[in-house]
Amino acid sequence: MPACSRLGQTGEFIIEHEGMRVRIDLNGIFGIGSSVGFWPGFAADAVDLDKPFLSQAGYCSFLGIHADPAPGLLPGEFVSRVIAGYVRSGLKGRLKPIEARYRERAS
Repeated sequence: MPACSRLGQTGEFIIEHEGMRVRIDLNGIFGIGSSVGFWPGFAADAVDLDKPFLSQAGYCSFLGIHADPAPGLLPGEFVSRVIAGYVRSGLKGRLKPIEARYRERAS
């Protein structure tokens, strides 16, 4: 996995969650949410368009994450925990197949 940015910086890297590869675009702690939240927002894009993902579009945005600061938590770990929580709670453990129209658009 490429080196991750530090919290507060922008960066792009790939993580894996239970066989699902996810390209992360870490937005940093800037903009409108910087005064109300500690954690940065990030975008998640499917790397493998032929495999189930977080959404049928192959893209998912994570903004406005509210949690207490966790000293020493690296960006890759932070993102992995957020995605694991979303899969567990938001998706009830079931990833979604990416629709053909989104697979075609991305290729």
